[in-house]
Amino acid sequence: MVPPKGDRGSAEAGRTHAAEPRSTRSRTPEGAGRTVVFQSEEPKP
Repeated sequence: MVPPKGDRGSAEAGRTHAAEPRSTRSRTPEGAGRTVVFQSEEPKP
């Protein structure tokens, strides 16, 4: 379930990108935002 290498280019970005759609579709936007912030400290609420 690893995102295609080239979606972002960086392994870190790929990790965050993978958690984003996964949580967004599996859980509410709140949970997704939490996961994104937890993996990447860029998007802060």
